[in-house]
Amino acid sequence: MKENDQSRFIRWGIPGWMMFISFISFLLFDITLSPVSNNNSLVGFLARQAASLSLDSTASAAVVLLVAASGIPLGFLIYQVYFYIRWNSPFSRDGLFPPLIVGRWNDLERTISGIKENDIIGNDAWRKAWASNPLYKTDHSWKWRYIENLFIELAQELDSKFSGASINVRYRYLLDLMHTLGAGLFGIYLGYLAYLLVKVKTDSLSLTILTIISAACLFILVWLLEAEDKVRREENKHENISNNKYLALKPIKNIPAIQFSNPSAIYLIFLFAILYFGSPSPYVVTYTQNHLLFRLIVIALIAGAWVFSKRHYPKAIIWTELITLTALTTVAYLISQWLKSSVEFKLEWWNIGWSILLFLITNMIFVKNRQNTRDDLIAMQNYTIKRCLSIRNQPKPKGKPAKIK
Repeated sequence: MKENDQSRFIRWGIPGWMMFISFISFLLFDITLSPVSNNNSLVGFLARQAASLSLDSTASAAVVLLVAASGIPLGFLIYQVYFYIRWNSPFSRDGLFPPLIVGRWNDLERTISGIKENDIIGNDAWRKAWASNPLYKTDHSWKWRYIENLFIELAQELDSKFSGASINVRYRYLLDLMHTLGAGLFGIYLGYLAYLLVKVKTDSLSLTILTIISAACLFILVWLLEAEDKVRREENKHENISNNKYLALKPIKNIPAIQFSNPSAIYLIFLFAILYFGSPSPYVVTYTQNHLLFRLIVIALIAGAWVFSKRHYPKAIIWTELITLTALTTVAYLISQWLKSSVEFKLEWWNIGWSILLFLITNMIFVKNRQNTRDDLIAMQNYTIKRCLSIRNQPKPKGKPAKIK
């Protein structure tokens, strides 16, 4: 098997393996943070499943290898779902809850930003025929095929003229990384869904309620990430942020003193505070068990580290986020006490809450990394096309060039 074939198989297997790893991680996270792990329903469920199999060491090793090998076809199936949503679904053109599902049309506009349509089409008859097709203006797939082929053509021209790092190799690397992150996130969703199904079976919980709570928390995170991405890409045209050293999100336009740099991270700190204040400690220590002062110190250290990391930011951002963290910490404590006093609130919900937080943190990491990779990819395409077209459009010198004496 060639090296390219091996890397392709590994890439196909990553989403499937991410599903297995995330499923196991959510289970272990639930058990580890349980107040009394021995009474956790998942422990009994897993013990019964292991006892029912009754496998020796050889059979257990064979099962592990079989599961690992099944990650490749499973990952390939996940890739097909990912590419359908990315390329051919009703959400492909304009996206759905970006940056979770980004519209291809937006990517197209950013790729050819600042480039004249006449320069893209050129004077060749076959290029004009391609662009004259009505689908060129209405179908994102039709137009993207031409733009991508144009970029590859121009990248090959540059690679043939200049030695060193290959633009095409760099492009393929970024493209594979972007799709691997996207498909890997789909695998995490499937692993989280499998975890929820197990919790429904072991704790007699409602799958509908668990799904609604998880989706609501995820929606808020995605909405905040999209707000950050709009500022970072300077899509808000009426705001002139080109002269600012730091990008800031201004939720209230009439009050410029209220500014945020990373509201998505503050949101996750808020959820962490609710769980940390309310959930019983899994580790019985005399001076820390249910000790409000100790937990306040931990939250204060997290908030202090956050504010310290922003010490070079404008004061408006520092004060806004410091006041917001203080207010949200108070609200988190009140919510946690209300949940603890609620008769209908079950102890198992705290474990699920921690798993939801892990799910959201994983989402933020993958989405942010995928955003950065996508931006690198689009910037490379835009830069390369502009560079090559500018070289092509330069007037050719007439006659022989003068000799340099």
